[in-house]
Amino acid sequence: MRGSWLLLALWSIFLAAVRVAADDFPVRIPSSFRTEVLIEIKYDGSFSPTQFLITEFQYNDVKNYRLSNIAASTVQRGSVEDGLNLSCGQSETIVVDGQFLKRTQQSEFFQGEVPTSRESLVEMIEKQCRFAEWSVFFSVRDDQRSSLAGPPGLDAIVGSLDFLNQDRSAFLIASPSRTNGGMVEANIQGKDVSSRVTLQKWEEGWRVTQLNSMYLHPSMVAKYTIRENSSGLEMEAHWTKNADKSESRSTTRMTNMEFGSARIIAMTQPIKNGVPVSLRGSPQIRAVWMDGKVVRLYEGGTVDDLGSATFRTASASSGFARVFWITVAMAAAGGAISWLRRKSK
Repeated sequence: MRGSWLLLALWSIFLAAVRVAADDFPVRIPSSFRTEVLIEIKYDGSFSPTQFLITEFQYNDVKNYRLSNIAASTVQRGSVEDGLNLSCGQSETIVVDGQFLKRTQQSEFFQGEVPTSRESLVEMIEKQCRFAEWSVFFSVRDDQRSSLAGPPGLDAIVGSLDFLNQDRSAFLIASPSRTNGGMVEANIQGKDVSSRVTLQKWEEGWRVTQLNSMYLHPSMVAKYTIRENSSGLEMEAHWTKNADKSESRSTTRMTNMEFGSARIIAMTQPIKNGVPVSLRGSPQIRAVWMDGKVVRLYEGGTVDDLGSATFRTASASSGFARVFWITVAMAAAGGAISWLRRKSK
C-alpha cells in the first residue's frame, strides 16, 4: 500500500513538472472574422449535407465577444415525421464582462434540402422564420471555456480547445519539436484522446495546420487539415467512428479576418422593455428585461438588478451583418426568455 501511494505521489509530481515545463505558444484570434461551415454525413454509402452554417464573430477577449449565425440543419432520422426533414434558424450572442445574452429564432420542421450558399440560406430563413418567435437566454454565471468553444469556425485556428490555455490565449504543449523554425510538432495526451498536432507561425502568433486525434469513448478517428489561401483560411475535417464505420466531414471557409482593432460588443436589434425573462434552473424567479438589463420582479412592482453588465444595442455593420439583420427585421416577432451560463471563479 505504501508503495502504491509513493508511485502515485511520484506520478503527480511528474505531471506537475511536465505542465510547468510545457511551452506556451500564443494563438492569435482575429478581432473579427466570418465563416461558412458545411457538415456532411455519409448515408447509404454516400455523403449528403446535414448542416450549413454561416457565422460572424467579433472578439475582444474571452469575456467580451459577439457571435451571430444563421443555419439550416437536417432533422435526425428518428425525428422525421410526415416527410418533414429540415429546420433553420438564426441567433445572436453577446458576452459583456463575462455575462451572456443570446437570442434565437427557430423555424418549424419542413420539407427541403440543406442549402449550400449564403444567398439560398438567407432566402430560406426569410421564408421559414417570418412568423417564428424569438427566445432570449441570459446568465450571469458560466464557464467561459465551454462558452467560447461554441463559435463555429474557431477550430480552424485552434484545432481543438482541449489543449488551449484560454487564460493566456496560448497552446500549452510539453516536449515540442520545432521544424524549420516556424513549425512545431507535438504529441498531446488528454482524457480519452491522443493527438498529434502541427503548429505554424501566423499573425505574430501560432495556429494549427494539422491535427490527427484518436478518441477512446466513443472510438473515433478525427483528422483536420488547415491551409491558408488568398481569402483567408480553409479547413477540412474528417471523422470516422470505428464502431459502426460511419463517417462525417466538414469544410470551413474563414474570411474577412481583421486583427488588432477593438470591437463594440452590442446587440444589433433592441429587446423591448418588459419582456419576461426565464432563468434556467430558477423557474420560480420572475424577471423582465429593462433598459438593457435583466431585473428580478417582486410583488408590488419592485425590481432588483440580476447582473452588473448593461447590454448595449448598436447598428448592424456592413456586408454580411447588414444582410443578416435585414432578415432579422423582416422575421422578428415576440420573445420568450431563458438563459445562458457564465464562468464562476
